[in-house]
Amino acid sequence: MQWCTSRPSGRCAAARWRPGGCLACPISPLFAALVFACGPGAGALLIPVVIYGLALVLMAMLSTGLGALAGVGGAIFLISDGLIALRSFTTMELPGASFWIMLSYVVGQGLIAMEVIQRTGREHGAPAPRRSRP
Repeated sequence: MQWCTSRPSGRCAAARWRPGGCLACPISPLFAALVFACGPGAGALLIPVVIYGLALVLMAMLSTGLGALAGVGGAIFLISDGLIALRSFTTMELPGASFWIMLSYVVGQGLIAMEVIQRTGREHGAPAPRRSRP
């Protein structure tokens, strides 16, 4: 399976993902537990919620094909939407839920974006970003 990003040049950069990657094992039972916890509260929305959840799981797994940074970002983004699901479809109360949801959302998306920027720079021959030394 390949995931492609379109480029201004019209070329396709493929990131390879191998089935059974490191995220498949921990994500599958977590997704099942989330569906189990949220299912009763989702009611008529259960099928669309499960489909959306599967799309998020696939995104998290495919993000590992870009690199470690994007893989971690995909997992954190999945946590963000899991927190939204728990808040929306269960009676569980997480203190400061909105803060944790937004923090995990921004960090997850930021890590994915950083990996894409770094990968794009490497593929176009740009030097790797320098890390500042204290």
